[in-house]
Amino acid sequence: VALGDEAQLDATQTAASTVATFLAYLATVSGWLVEQGVDAEQARVIVSGLFAGVGEELPGASSFEALRADHATPGGLNDRLERRLRAAGLFDLVSQGLDELQSDPLGG
Repeated sequence: VALGDEAQLDATQTAASTVATFLAYLATVSGWLVEQGVDAEQARVIVSGLFAGVGEELPGASSFEALRADHATPGGLNDRLERRLRAAGLFDLVSQGLDELQSDPLGG
């Protein structure tokens, strides 16, 4: 992807800082399955497969919002969990965290 300037490159590098958080999210989902009695390796395979499948859809999606809508039947489990996390401010915290990293990338 060709970026327009140094500021866009910096923002892209900051956005890349979300990978470990994404993996922590997957570990949380997998850990929850283990708490429900699923074997740890089975839980890892289930979560990996679930998100790998969604990952395959990303290149062809018109937008992340469109893909989200495809996976969130109104009132269904995906929709309800997303609304709960949104109401708790999770996505605002992600944006705020990125803003903080962008303004102080060296943590000084």
